[in-house]
Amino acid sequence: MAHLARDHFPGGQVLVRMARADGTPRSAAEVTDELAERLGTLTPADPGGR
Repeated sequence: MAHLARDHFPGGQVLVRMARADGTPRSAAEVTDELAERLGTLTPADPGGR
């Protein structure tokens, strides 16, 4: 999967914010969902929604 997305992530790094703008931490599911979406898998960690 990573090799398919490499052109979108120069240097081989994917950065995500671990906290919201107000400083509260994000859940592991939120971060995983963001990574999946950014890498193009679009498979939510929590299919039932939040």
